[in-house]
Amino acid sequence: MFVGRGAIGEVGTARPCFNFKGVVYVCNEGEKTLSKDEALEKAIEAGAEEVLDGFDDEDKPALKVISDCHF
Repeated sequence: MFVGRGAIGEVGTARPCFNFKGVVYVCNEGEKTLSKDEALEKAIEAGAEEVLDGFDDEDKPALKVISDCHF
């Protein structure tokens, strides 16, 4: 049995595959606001995968931008 770096398994077993995602909440308040379509267009241009309606940590309406997370 192999135990190391937080992994437990037999030698040669497949390691778990996770897709890490970056999530950014964009608060859409104030004098400069974007529609969801405008935000989606800009986010895709910047490499994001998806824009969803959501809420920030303070339960204020926000757009949730999801993208690949590169370490």
